[in-house]
Amino acid sequence: MKIFFSAYKADYKRYRFPYQVLLKREPKDSLEEIYNRGFLPFRHRQDLFYLARSCRSNLDNYRLSSENRRVLKRTEGFSFRFKKITPINFRTRKKMRDWARAAGWDIKASTLQSLWQGTYFNWLLEVKKEDRVVSASLLLSLEKIIHWAYFFVDNSYRQANLAAASGLRTIQYAQKRKNKYVYLGTCYGQLNYKRNFPGLEFFNGGGWSANKRELSWLQQEEWPGHLWQNKSYRDFIKWQNWPQAPKK
Repeated sequence: MKIFFSAYKADYKRYRFPYQVLLKREPKDSLEEIYNRGFLPFRHRQDLFYLARSCRSNLDNYRLSSENRRVLKRTEGFSFRFKKITPINFRTRKKMRDWARAAGWDIKASTLQSLWQGTYFNWLLEVKKEDRVVSASLLLSLEKIIHWAYFFVDNSYRQANLAAASGLRTIQYAQKRKNKYVYLGTCYGQLNYKRNFPGLEFFNGGGWSANKRELSWLQQEEWPGHLWQNKSYRDFIKWQNWPQAPKK
């Protein structure tokens, strides 16, 4: 694997020199190791990965909370089916694009076609209500990990807990298969339903943390400039214990 840094606009007066950390996957690279380093794939180039505050469910710590059970109970009227992905047809592609646009997410038809080819994501979680597909998520299923990604939902069911239920069903599915982790995308902003997933960990730049107070700080606090210039954050995570090596 090749790790490199893509520069964007600097603020020289304040000594801020931003770089996006990228990873180029080479033929013998393990995807499981790439995910373990905190990287996630670009949707338009699946040999190229970006470093972000990604999150995952550590299945060694699998235990459903009362909130998890409530979400599963509320969605008992839906059917959840895991199946091999197949190329998308025009009608389905249009439906997924309309759902994405209704959610404020602009995604090209060619990108949808590429995602559904099975060259990277190889499984699909399909959700139905009365024999009608109302949601779909893409999955990368490997020996030790699953990556749950690209949650699409009919706008009529956006408030039906289907995002949380789809993530939970994927975690349950992975736990039965004896996988080690389920990667869940990023955890920026107020994606509070991910915070409740069993065994949640997030990548904080130095390793994987299960400290939800730290995650709350990162999601809610606003700080000027570079994060490590913020003394309250350095004190909060006990600087002397950071960074940690990513867990295998």
